[in-house]
Amino acid sequence: MMTEEEELKLPANVILIDVAYLNFMIGDMKRYFERKLNRTLQQIDLALFIEYLAMDVKYQVGDNETQVLLIYNNENTKIVNTKPSDISNELDGMAFSGDLGEFIFAGVPCEDMVTIDELVLDILRVVIDSTEVQRIIVLAADKSYDAEVIDLLDTVENKEVIQYRMNESTDRISYHWELLVFPVMQALGIQPDEI
Repeated sequence: MMTEEEELKLPANVILIDVAYLNFMIGDMKRYFERKLNRTLQQIDLALFIEYLAMDVKYQVGDNETQVLLIYNNENTKIVNTKPSDISNELDGMAFSGDLGEFIFAGVPCEDMVTIDELVLDILRVVIDSTEVQRIIVLAADKSYDAEVIDLLDTVENKEVIQYRMNESTDRISYHWELLVFPVMQALGIQPDEI
């Protein structure tokens, strides 16, 4: 679990993930593409998936440091169809390094006093307000709080903001967005010529 001190010492890059949203998207896409391709798809290597997200947003090879914040509740303590998957036992406090730098995982559990939506928005505000953070990558677009995420991200100045979405926002947004389907497809081992 992340302490207040750790929240204040964020690196230049932050990937904020609502695990419930990611679980829904991975599960939904895996079922759809298994039916469409008539084959079983591989489990996702979580480190590789995170690197695909970073490559999509033009990370440069180098010593980048990225904090990956996994916001989860009691119903979503694991990231489905990934390895590793258990947030508190396998991911929290762990890291991996590659050509794009070091990626450090931190689990942020949702306590009973707030909803997962409220916690995601609160953590997003902390990340936005951090003077150290220069790039914010967001995987959180549940319909119940999508408008609030958009409103928050639209206020960000002097930082690069990217939101991974399943589809284009119906609202006009001032920041950059990417389709989540492409990195998920890569991570599931789907080749472009199969589609």
